Amino acid sequence: MRVSINCLLIIALLQGCTLEVKESPEPAQAEQESERLLNERRMQAQLHRSRALELEQQGDFLNAAGERVSYLSYLDRDAEISADTVKIWENLNRADKNALVRRYRSDPQAFSGWLELAFIRRTMLADPGTLERALASWQENYPAHPANPAIVGQVREAGRLFNRQVEKIALLLPMRGALREAAEAVRDGFISAWYNSGVDRPPIRIYEANSLNIEQAYAQAVAEGADFIVGPLEKQALAKLSARAGLSVPTLALNQLQVAPDMAAGAGADILPALMQFSLSPEDEARQVAERASADGHGRALVIMPGDEWGRRLHDAFRDGWSASGGVILETTVYEPRTNDFGAPVKQMLNVDGSEFRTRRLRQALSRSLNNRARRRQDADMIFMAAFPIAGRQIIPQLRFHGAGRLPVYATSHIFTGSVNPAADADMNGVVFPDLPWILAPSGQISSIKTLIDHNFKAASTVYQRLHAFGADAFNLIPHLARLAYEDEAEFRGATGTLSMSDDGRITRKLPWGKIVNGKPELLGGS
Repeated sequence: MRVSINCLLIIALLQGCTLEVKESPEPAQAEQESERLLNERRMQAQLHRSRALELEQQGDFLNAAGERVSYLSYLDRDAEISADTVKIWENLNRADKNALVRRYRSDPQAFSGWLELAFIRRTMLADPGTLERALASWQENYPAHPANPAIVGQVREAGRLFNRQVEKIALLLPMRGALREAAEAVRDGFISAWYNSGVDRPPIRIYEANSLNIEQAYAQAVAEGADFIVGPLEKQALAKLSARAGLSVPTLALNQLQVAPDMAAGAGADILPALMQFSLSPEDEARQVAERASADGHGRALVIMPGDEWGRRLHDAFRDGWSASGGVILETTVYEPRTNDFGAPVKQMLNVDGSEFRTRRLRQALSRSLNNRARRRQDADMIFMAAFPIAGRQIIPQLRFHGAGRLPVYATSHIFTGSVNPAADADMNGVVFPDLPWILAPSGQISSIKTLIDHNFKAASTVYQRLHAFGADAFNLIPHLARLAYEDEAEFRGATGTLSMSDDGRITRKLPWGKIVNGKPELLGGS
């Protein structure tokens, strides 16, 4: 039965009741409210995204990940959700490990499961059983999580890659041309370390690789089954290889570019950067000289260097390290590498020529002879000498002759040939320099490989000792690279130094220190 509105009103009045009739909101008001809520949602989403971008620029990747997790909750388009999910995972994998672990232990539920998954990846890859149990538990707790299943699968694959064994190695070297002898020395060190490693040795194939054919050589090595590549040796070849779009096999280059290519490990399954760079960098040694001299209490340096590219590279690296340590370079003097007379540049560096000039002017003014010996400057407390042995053996006596014999002199490993020769090197007594353990303190595995090389390659052992060590470490590093890339402060004690890996895939070296005493290098305490 239908009852009209009027009837209802009459009945209500007869019963003394008040009938309240509510009108529906106007459609325009509803639309305005909906638009207001939508704008607020957009503003909140944009705020989280802006904060994330700012934190990423500041390098605070952990908190950037948290902002992106908040941003994700506002997204509804598949493409945007997918892009933000990738960024969350990238940030978590770039975040400082210690900070991430502390945050997880203080608040395991932070970031809606993301933090726990990152903690699993950062701490459990080395133990396959523990990793699998942790991932299974995580998936049970977060069945509808956006990291499921793709990113969880990446973590599983990362665990597999962390513990995998290399099956076949390709060694890419320029076995012809100007670098042939250097390449042969690296090869001999590499093969000797391979032979010394034991019975389970992966097969090695050597490819001719230079700046002209590096891309073809790389592609051929991959096509023929190499799952790890060592090389190239030439810097020009490395530059070409680094420009290649995507390296499908982990590669340990035997040189270093000034600017590292953007090939660091991503947030996926990769543990290793696609391209790692390992070299006997003279710049690394010059920076370590600056650190050592500063630690020894020095702060005012004189620099003497050859006026070539090598000299400039060492000077610039020392200058940067010295400035960072609070030191001051008082004067830099350049010498001609092919000269036989180092008196003039040494006098210039010590300001002896200025003292002699003043004496001549005084003699002329007084019109009489003066028994006045030129004096060196007194404001310096150390000397950094960039030199090879031939130059160093002449510079040091000149320093003594001009009254600077008590100034500490620091150099790089280039000052020592690598072969003990007291008669030739006695003139360099007192020079302090970093060098390879292979040279200063061979022991254990290093000593056995060195003995093997000395026995089989005597003709080249004196000239190419450091390249033999370089080749040996290039092989011995391979099973340790995942650990160096994955674990904070991980190190490998090799023939070329104590090795570690930076975030951009560079292998850095810390060297022991020696001092020439009675014409022979002696290992310094605390090295």
